[in-house]
Amino acid sequence: MRKGAKVGVVLAVALCLSAQPASAGWRGAPIVPKLGKKVRARSAATLSDGRARGNRDDVFAKVGDSITESGSFLQDLACQAPEWGAWRELRKTAAHFGRRTFPGGYTSVWCGVANSYSRASLSAVAGWSAAHAIGPLEEPRAACEGGLAHPLDCELALLRPAVALIMYGTNDMQLTSLTRFRANLTTVVKRTRAAGTIPVLSTIPVRTDSPSLTVKVPAFNETIASVARGQRVPLWNYWLQMTRDAVANGLASDGLHPSIACPPCDSLDFRASGLEHGYNQRNLGALRVLDRIKRVLLNRAR
Repeated sequence: MRKGAKVGVVLAVALCLSAQPASAGWRGAPIVPKLGKKVRARSAATLSDGRARGNRDDVFAKVGDSITESGSFLQDLACQAPEWGAWRELRKTAAHFGRRTFPGGYTSVWCGVANSYSRASLSAVAGWSAAHAIGPLEEPRAACEGGLAHPLDCELALLRPAVALIMYGTNDMQLTSLTRFRANLTTVVKRTRAAGTIPVLSTIPVRTDSPSLTVKVPAFNETIASVARGQRVPLWNYWLQMTRDAVANGLASDGLHPSIACPPCDSLDFRASGLEHGYNQRNLGALRVLDRIKRVLLNRAR
């Protein structure tokens, strides 16, 4: 290799490394949070406060963008049992969080059953960033009067959940700076906790739809992990699920949204072939996270 070529390679590597966040510990974070001593203590205190407010141990909320709003994320669990494969141990947890039903208007799922899985969340909307969750409601609702003017606050007041699964960042990288994203996500966590609900933050998947956005994913994931550490809340490493356990990073052909096992278009197939796809991994991951919360916190902190 010519000297000039070597210099070019070294420069390219240096530029690549400099674009990465100073700490990338999030890459090695477990898929399912371990709930260490500090996180467990903070979460138990939040749970105790929530119970005093009337929050319900068998309810969770969904908070995020199109990847969370999608009918492929958990909604079919209101209507049918998964193909469990090697994950039959999750059946009791799935039943636990599905037993509390809501008014029919809370969902438009095909079987008509409204519960935590099928809830059409006010705080999970396509195109949203973390700022939208703490911004004004586009259509204020009577049930959210009394100062609850923001989608997240309203959703938590309506459902009174023990847990909130939160994933923002995919749209934020197009709409705001890392500094503003950190501030917005921290506010989301604090408002969730203030409602007596345990926030669970999730890393975001890879993006391959735009080179300029692909390179931003690590920095946004580091920010998500940093907020989780600073606020002592559980971190679900969905990025690791996608990159390690799914085919083509678990992405659909658009390079943005998770894939689904099609045909037969079943996001609840947890057998090996189903778990090659992003939404199948996302649904399994959500149940695993809820199972860990249930076993370590809900079943013990009484």
